[in-house]
Amino acid sequence: MKKKEKLFLGGEINLSELDADVQKKYEVAKELGIYDKVLEKGWGSLTAEETGRVGGMLRKRKNSGERVLS
Repeated sequence: MKKKEKLFLGGEINLSELDADVQKKYEVAKELGIYDKVLEKGWGSLTAEETGRVGGMLRKRKNSGERVLS
């Protein structure tokens, strides 16, 4: 995945062309206001706090989705 994601650095990406999990990751980045930073510098440029926020939101979405289906 990292190789594919790095191809998008420095420009806009078409979320519909990405895997569902990767789409969610970029959507969360947009919500947190770090989307531009991710596009310009990559996921590795995020602070531990920013990474934790992304991971926390992804987990929260996943857990809430599983509860609805159960």
